[in-house]
Amino acid sequence: MANEQNLKPFDQRTEKEQREIRSKGGKASVKVRKEKKDFLQKLQWAVEQHGDNIIAAMIAQAEDGNITATKEILDRLYGKAKEHLEANLTTQERPPEGLEEMYKRLKADE
Repeated sequence: MANEQNLKPFDQRTEKEQREIRSKGGKASVKVRKEKKDFLQKLQWAVEQHGDNIIAAMIAQAEDGNITATKEILDRLYGKAKEHLEANLTTQERPPEGLEEMYKRLKADE
């Protein structure tokens, strides 16, 4: 834990000290942004290489009753799954097979 007596407010530091602190912060920010960009590029490549397997796994999870996978699939297809399900249940006399069950699961998950 820092010793409160040793802390010096930023505005009470010299212009040189302030510049050095800002410079360090800027360099750290650039480093973090570069690492994040590199990670996202690697992740994108991996998804492109294995996309079909990922989609198949999500569908299998949804078929097994995984609410999160079901919601994610519906979100990708229709936007907000809950709104889509509610709209379908209220505008159709008879909802498509399985839609009502998914709606009940999503409601229970809230």
